[in-house]
Amino acid sequence: MVKPLGTGADKTVSLIQSKKTRKQYALLESKKGDAEAAARLRTEMELLVWKGKSQGIVKVVGYLNETPPCFVEEYCPFTLASYMKDLRKQNKRVSRFGALSLLKELCQVLVDLHADAVPIVHMDLKPANILLTSDLQLRLADLGAHVRIGGPERKLQCTPNYAAPEIVSRTKVFSLQLYRYVSPNQFCCFERRTTTLGLTFGVPV
Repeated sequence: MVKPLGTGADKTVSLIQSKKTRKQYALLESKKGDAEAAARLRTEMELLVWKGKSQGIVKVVGYLNETPPCFVEEYCPFTLASYMKDLRKQNKRVSRFGALSLLKELCQVLVDLHADAVPIVHMDLKPANILLTSDLQLRLADLGAHVRIGGPERKLQCTPNYAAPEIVSRTKVFSLQLYRYVSPNQFCCFERRTTTLGLTFGVPV
């Protein structure tokens, strides 16, 4: 292990490096002694392996389906949160074109997940779970809280400040809070549209 990268509700993430190639990866391990966390990590691992061909989802390069499970995925040096923080320190910001490009990439990843035979909903979409490669390619990560529409019931997990209000407060309004974070102090016209689930969201026009 090179260094710890972070700790989530269910897992720890560490930076590791291949002795042979010197290439760096992220190692994800469930918290010891937590059977529910191990089960969620195993489910996340299986989903990432299954969806591995999707361009915008983080790639798994190896795993151990043991107890507790662990897996290794490509290492992305930035999260959207850390990237924006670094820019602010330099008194810079993402350009309008850059913000819209990131939003377009993110929407395409979500379309791929939602278009599955049993639609997959991420459930914890936030800047810390949106990774960026060294050349700023977007990778969606941390699908441990996901649910499948029409699939088995699961205990809902989310980050309240980024969750859809209908999840947190039982209202029927959906807010793309992420866009405000990606493009601070920049504005775009939105029109109101409603999904087949009856949720309202903003679409750039």
